[in-house]
Amino acid sequence: MKFIRLILVGLFTVGMLPAQTILQRLAAPVKFQWGVEPEYQSNPLNFSQLEQDSIANNPAILGSARTIDSGVLTGVLKIYYEPRLFGDYATRITIFSFYHYYTSMSDKNYASVNINLVQPLGNWMYAKAGYSVVPSYYLRHYRDADDQSGNTRYACTYSTDKIWAAFEHRIGKKFTAEYRGQTRVQYYNPHFTEYDMRIREGAVQLGYAPSKRWNFNLTGLYGWAQDINDLDPQNRSYRNLELTPGLAYSWPKGFLHRMSLEMAFRQRDYLSEEENDPLHNGRGQSETELNVTLYPRTTGSFDWFVYGGYRHREVESDFQHTIDLKSFTRWELGLRVTFDTIWDIYL
Repeated sequence: MKFIRLILVGLFTVGMLPAQTILQRLAAPVKFQWGVEPEYQSNPLNFSQLEQDSIANNPAILGSARTIDSGVLTGVLKIYYEPRLFGDYATRITIFSFYHYYTSMSDKNYASVNINLVQPLGNWMYAKAGYSVVPSYYLRHYRDADDQSGNTRYACTYSTDKIWAAFEHRIGKKFTAEYRGQTRVQYYNPHFTEYDMRIREGAVQLGYAPSKRWNFNLTGLYGWAQDINDLDPQNRSYRNLELTPGLAYSWPKGFLHRMSLEMAFRQRDYLSEEENDPLHNGRGQSETELNVTLYPRTTGSFDWFVYGGYRHREVESDFQHTIDLKSFTRWELGLRVTFDTIWDIYL
């Protein structure tokens, strides 16, 4: 645990420094990145084909949405700050926030804030940590099981935050490895508190860069979600496994600078054995996701890229209705434009 000892020594060293030296170490310019991201999503509420076919006769499942698809306009703000807190290595602090505005479904609008820290430890080793929060995220309108009428649909939302820590190091000259642990919680609004969940995950990412043009990576993740409510006897806990291969290629010249391709294969298995819970009893689901991003060659503080994505879920269950209800397909296409500014602000 060499990196832990290095961090403790660094904290002790900073504490022993005089105030003037501390201020000198904190002195660093602050870089801001502003951006806007128009996007189209074909199925942001993840409607199954069965649900899409039934909308004409049952429009209530749309909730406040006007259509099953939507345009999305996202505002982006990133802040970069690199004080020298430990020895000669600058601590990379990144704060970024997003606000997503859905043109066809106002309930879907949401904001998120992320804080990431990267501390170089020397010899190509890095300690990393981060925290993120989404105050309110809308899924869609569902029926409340506690509502005796069973006909009224309510907006289903949850708040979530995540904390994570990681360690990265180099293996030889061309390989890197990162080990990450993270935990997050989801707290639902009063109509759906029985779905409150705590999720713990561990991941290993391997990177391989055989040349300046090619970069390959592979991430394996295992997670376990625990039902943290005592409101009913149903068990909504699950285990999930995820494998994410990716590659990037850079061109030395020409209009296109870089292209990245990432795939994800996910398997989730619910642990419920309750016979009166057909939605979760014996249910498994597999997902395939593909994302492609193209980065044109740019100069100066202006940058932009385009991307597209596809996601498909297949459900396995003893109950055909659950299969028809929880399987879905969606795709998206978007563009992000950003502008960087550096202010001579010294904290």
